Amino acid sequence: MRSRPAWAFWYPACAAGVLVLCSSSPARANPRVDRAARLAEEAAFPEALALLAQAEAGDDLTRADVVELLIVRATVHFAMGETDELSADLVRLLSLDPEYALGPRAPPALREALEAARPRVSTPLEVHVTADVDAAGATIRARVSGDPEGLVRRVEIGGRAEGGRWVTSSDGRLTVPGVDVAYYVEAIGMGGAVLANQGSEAQPVFAQDAAQGGSGVVVGGDDPAPIVLGIVIPVVVIGAVVIVLALVLSGDQSTSAVFAPRFE
Repeated sequence: MRSRPAWAFWYPACAAGVLVLCSSSPARANPRVDRAARLAEEAAFPEALALLAQAEAGDDLTRADVVELLIVRATVHFAMGETDELSADLVRLLSLDPEYALGPRAPPALREALEAARPRVSTPLEVHVTADVDAAGATIRARVSGDPEGLVRRVEIGGRAEGGRWVTSSDGRLTVPGVDVAYYVEAIGMGGAVLANQGSEAQPVFAQDAAQGGSGVVVGGDDPAPIVLGIVIPVVVIGAVVIVLALVLSGDQSTSAVFAPRFE
């Protein structure tokens, strides 16, 4: 029989356990993610997970939304004692920020789970791009690293020659004939979010410049503001485990290029 990690035995064994999540910040996430957080506050965990799944399957998330989705979902998995799912979402969070840390009030069980996930992420999620240019045109190649739990669903390369139209490929390679080839690369994840990119359709990179400078590595897509998630240490009352999870989604105006959520 496969042994369970020591921290797994911390979870409530009693059906009478009560889980209460509190949030005092205004809504600012994708509507489905925000509603899921509200449902989680009410301990409506299956409904919260269903809404998060809908958001993940959609096409209107930003990178900030993805991080918030992962935080809400990890909190739900933690509350429900779903250790495998919790570990996977912690790895995904660490892919977005390998320096992700827990605050001093985080339960030891959660701290141990995070530290157990950390060795699986040696580098942040990155998109690597190379451009080969010759007289006939340019070939753009892209790949993703630092994504052990498959946050990236596809890598889209767009390119066009001077005076031409944009063409795209999701095969990791795109050849564009012509001169003065411009391109962009986007690593697209759940909900259509751009998780990492080099250039954009509005502000493309020129292949000749990239070829002269070598490969490019870009971490992150849009620049989300930090989210703070606080968790209060559990208390045992008359044989029933009562867990109070304080979930705070703050609107701090950070200009950090790498998202750095914190458990407080």
